[in-house]
Amino acid sequence: MNKLIILIFLIIIQNSYGQFWEEFCINFEDENNLISIDTNSTNIWQIGKPQKILFDSSFSSPNSIVTDTINPYPINNESSFTYIHYPSNDLYEYNMIELEFVHRFNMDSLSKGYVNLSIDGGNSWIDAFSDSLNPYNYNYIHYNFNTNEWTNSISITGTSNGWIRSHIMKLLWEYHWEPIDSIIIKFTFTSDSISQNNDGWIIDDFCLEEMHVGNINNLDKLRNFSKIYPNPITKESIIEFENKKSIEFTFELYSIQGELLYIKKINQDYFSLGKIELEKGLYFYLLKQKNQIKGFGKIIK
Repeated sequence: MNKLIILIFLIIIQNSYGQFWEEFCINFEDENNLISIDTNSTNIWQIGKPQKILFDSSFSSPNSIVTDTINPYPINNESSFTYIHYPSNDLYEYNMIELEFVHRFNMDSLSKGYVNLSIDGGNSWIDAFSDSLNPYNYNYIHYNFNTNEWTNSISITGTSNGWIRSHIMKLLWEYHWEPIDSIIIKFTFTSDSISQNNDGWIIDDFCLEEMHVGNINNLDKLRNFSKIYPNPITKESIIEFENKKSIEFTFELYSIQGELLYIKKINQDYFSLGKIELEKGLYFYLLKQKNQIKGFGKIIK
């Protein structure tokens, strides 16, 4: 895969942190039990040799995954397939994945393709193309083979100008501070009620790269910086941490999907959690000093 994005990040921290990465790729030529096509009778994703008007060949022949290898896509359709990845869980300070795939699309303006990922077994989904949970400028790079142009954004609708290679980086540290059982990538195609005999969406040469960067000892130090009791939390629960000099800290509370739910400035070495209104579930928090993470942990409601 293209290492340019990764190297920009690693050069900054390579002097003080260790690093590990591993790549997993599928070209749709061989059977792979990590790819699962929805068994719904209306699902039109197929693996094979494309034989359509516009999609008459794969990027790397002969096979790809396509919204029907022969026929135009039907109206009012929703079809999806998933790829499941079981991470190594060598949890470092920074834990990332990068997705890369080559694709092209031929749709009307109201039909669309989506890429989502889940780290909780499919209970909730994150838009892989969204900056809302991971605001880094190097997250997305898309290269058009026809125009030789790069762009940081893409919308999978209308007609692409030939094949596009998309790179998506997600820093899972932003979402999760515990080992993850699986990462599920879901590709979904939806069509509207207008029939225009378009080809749909074709995808080839899919890769996922798992990356871990940082110092495990530092991670343990961050995890042990604070404590909450009781936890699961009640109206009497407090968080305690070391702050003998009464320095200002920022407490940030996140949902399991990475959404910032609550933020508070603290000048003491403890504060009460009882007034925070939460639904039952699992949450994660960060303690920051001048935007530097000093501690983190989980809260159970």
